[in-house]
Amino acid sequence: MANLVRPEVWDKVINLAENFPLKTDIGTLISGSTLNMLLFSKTYGESVFEKIKQIMIQTHCVLTITNNVFEKEMKQIEKIADNLIYAHSSGIMHLNLKIIKMKNVPFSNK
Repeated sequence: MANLVRPEVWDKVINLAENFPLKTDIGTLISGSTLNMLLFSKTYGESVFEKIKQIMIQTHCVLTITNNVFEKEMKQIEKIADNLIYAHSSGIMHLNLKIIKMKNVPFSNK
């Protein structure tokens, strides 16, 4: 039931998360270091990509996606995103973040 390569499963998972009793007003975080790996599926790759785009447009969810595979598709996701932050690790317990864009929030990109 948790096979995220099937687009209809996303609706169930998000609905479950959004109805969790301890949620906050900032939305639901969907995090996976390689969500774009789902795009490798010959059966579901295109439909799961469309589902990810739909989620970003219609909900308050935040997705984390590795952008070094399927570069063309990830550029589409980056355009849709209200907020875009690049992250990479440079060692154990050392995470680097670079803010590219934030909706309605002032920020420094330095």
